Amino acid sequence: MQLDLLLTIEKETGEKNELCWIPVDSLVPHPRNPRRGKPDKLESIVQSMRDKGYLIEKPMLVRPFYGSYQIIGGHTRHQAAKMAGLGKVLCVIEKMDDDSAILRMGEDNRNDPFSWFSECIYVAQNSIKGSKKGLSRKDLVTASTGKVGDAAESEGRRKGDVGEFLLWIEEQNVHVDGLLNPEVNLTRHIYAIHKTPDRYWQELVELLVERLWSVKETESIVAAVKESLPDGSIRDAIGMLAISKKPADRFRWETNPESFKKNCQLFNDDFLLYALAMDLAGVSVQEISDRTGRSIPCVERVLNPQFVDRCKPFRKWRVGQD
Repeated sequence: MQLDLLLTIEKETGEKNELCWIPVDSLVPHPRNPRRGKPDKLESIVQSMRDKGYLIEKPMLVRPFYGSYQIIGGHTRHQAAKMAGLGKVLCVIEKMDDDSAILRMGEDNRNDPFSWFSECIYVAQNSIKGSKKGLSRKDLVTASTGKVGDAAESEGRRKGDVGEFLLWIEEQNVHVDGLLNPEVNLTRHIYAIHKTPDRYWQELVELLVERLWSVKETESIVAAVKESLPDGSIRDAIGMLAISKKPADRFRWETNPESFKKNCQLFNDDFLLYALAMDLAGVSVQEISDRTGRSIPCVERVLNPQFVDRCKPFRKWRVGQD
């Protein structure tokens, strides 16, 4: 393959990288490119390349790969160049092993952040759990965010588990509308759901997207599910559990309705979660109002799916202050 060599860069290690114009068709995307979905700025990059050609200020990073070159940094630019009809693109050629290539792709996240779900899948897909060989979740988070130490360890654990969940969803061919929304970060929600047995995952995540639970709501419902481990529908299980701070108080309504109403006055988060649980079970707004002593408009506001963070407006509420 004939390349247009512009420059040879010698690194401190003595290795030499080359800056070359490489035919677009000679570049191979990396199979584990972290960026998923259609890039946000693709159309504008395509138009820029049509108007100005390939900008030399932004060379792609590639490595030699079985007679061609594998893309490490610049997958979007490569896609745009093909769409713009360019014959060649400017690339830095650098020799690196597989692990180094994965880490370098993660480092690309710092300049142009991945979506939350792309980063989680990147961590899960490229780490080896329980092995001292290969890349750890911590290594991958450090590469993609720059975090180190305990912060990288904790974030690696969370993002790795969420990535495993999303890969499972993908493998099972489960489609949940609204789940992979770059604008709504569900990492902490899914991290909580991941702690339940996988037979509950699909229904829980469908309910999460349908009901727009907050993180706190998701964690409370997951705690209830883990405790009861229902054999039937999650909706039925949640509906049967009037979620409260004390499991022993869960059926306070059935044993002592007046005591339960009093408790709802004192613990507003109990009211919030109880109302959501009853709504999932198909209990009417009127009955929820009767059970809790709250007005119908108050119950309706709690159940409004547009109230993403439902807890804050109700912390100081009391009966009669609707």
